[in-house]
Amino acid sequence: MSSNPWLPSRRSLFASAVLVLVLGGLPVAVTRAEAATARPVVLIHGLNSAPNKWNPYVGPDGFLARIGRQGYAVGDGQAPGVIRAGSELEALTKTNTIAENAAQLRDYIAGVKSLTGADRVDIVAHSMGGLIARYYIDRLMGERDVDRLIMLGTPNGGSPCANLAARLGLSVPATVELRPEYVRDIFNRQITDRRGIAFYALAGDPISDALRSPCAGIPSDLVVGVDSVEAVGLTAQRMPVLHNDLKENESVFDQFVAPALESTATAAADTGSSSAPAAAQERQTVALAAGHVDQGGSVEQVLNIDEVAVATFAIYDPTRSLAVSVRGANGNTIRLTAGENGLVKVDDPETMLYLGYGFTNPAPGPWRVTLSSTGSTPAAGADFAVSAQVEGGADLEARTSELLPTIGEDVDLSAAFDQADIPIVVQQATAVIRTPDGAEQTVALTGGDLETTGSWRPAEAGLHSIDLVVNGMTADEQPVQRTAFLAAEVQQPQVDRSLLVPVVGGAVAAVLGVLAVIFFSVRALRRALRRRSERVTP
Repeated sequence: MSSNPWLPSRRSLFASAVLVLVLGGLPVAVTRAEAATARPVVLIHGLNSAPNKWNPYVGPDGFLARIGRQGYAVGDGQAPGVIRAGSELEALTKTNTIAENAAQLRDYIAGVKSLTGADRVDIVAHSMGGLIARYYIDRLMGERDVDRLIMLGTPNGGSPCANLAARLGLSVPATVELRPEYVRDIFNRQITDRRGIAFYALAGDPISDALRSPCAGIPSDLVVGVDSVEAVGLTAQRMPVLHNDLKENESVFDQFVAPALESTATAAADTGSSSAPAAAQERQTVALAAGHVDQGGSVEQVLNIDEVAVATFAIYDPTRSLAVSVRGANGNTIRLTAGENGLVKVDDPETMLYLGYGFTNPAPGPWRVTLSSTGSTPAAGADFAVSAQVEGGADLEARTSELLPTIGEDVDLSAAFDQADIPIVVQQATAVIRTPDGAEQTVALTGGDLETTGSWRPAEAGLHSIDLVVNGMTADEQPVQRTAFLAAEVQQPQVDRSLLVPVVGGAVAAVLGVLAVIFFSVRALRRALRRRSERVTP
């Protein structure tokens, strides 16, 4: 695989032979593998997960056995290839990129085909696993060997929940690659070719109340919104199932996965390109703060909320041990409940969320969140990240001049508030840039009252996250803060190929010259030895 995952692919132009029949007026594609036996099913897990999470699908008593199929979970040892997308026990260990995991998927599929003799496989992918499969299909698959891709809760438009873990440097770069800005602006613009493969998508939609979905747009499965699943032009089937239950829920298999695997009509699925439609309106992030609570201690975070319709708060605590208390702008402590505030607490480490809650028409001003250790907090304490998102109020528009800059190339950053009713003057703006190795660089943005700009010059290749924090003031002196999350995939400088001909040509000429001298010298020596031999022969 090329060291640059965004260079055009060089896959084979030859496609598998298929026989197209017409049954009941619908086109049906029948492969050579189908004619011999049922295709093997390759199962791909997502972020902070593992192959054994697919146990309900595999084995003689698994879901797949009911329909005569055999399941192969990437990383289970049945074939080479392991998806490295983070784990609870190794949260600080660097993950593979989507491109690197797609290369692992390539090796695994090749192994499964060799093991079973199949020409093609079907793929069932949960969450980020769907992005890995899409990359494989577009960039790494040579002759077509995937018949269909079935995605369960795949964030084809990213998930804002990933910002929490990414802020703590956990499971990176995977969590950075799940940011909506990265998926929408970089990944989806590059990964568009479905190679004629049928895509099936399922979105969980049990949550329709904004207060109960603290970091994902509604309707959602708590982590991924329906709009994100459908972000590349797909029409998703919906079921009221939470995100991490999608791969284990029996009804999901019976009502969605099994019918998709057994379907013979390609017209029943989406086989078009993955060009993204216009982005849906997103919540705005007021702030994303991070800190550490010592055992026996507590930390207070102040988040300034302006006049908005809804404010939601999300907290990520990897230890899932911290207690949380909230004081509103009026200074009163608020007792959080599921009924009034949509309080949700998640103990599953695969979910990029520990606790969430929200308020409608919150009072403007400073909201204080206190995080305190408990008896279950580890001796080393606990790191945390807390975010506040809002609906209504000011919108921050932020952008970079380059999404795929090269090392040493200037990248312009800009940000401006967009609020038609009340102009907002920018008072301070800062960009916090995190490099692939975790180092941070701060860039101060300057400029006019309504727009602020700055410049950054990357020094190393790889995925960089960019957090733009902008503080402003309305005409009636109300403070406004917003945070935007951007990304840039820095590339190695490309060699000027116009220089290759004279350079390479000169090198070849020099080598040929040396070889010519050696050749003629050897030939002259042989002639001299032959003449000498003739003179001494009696």
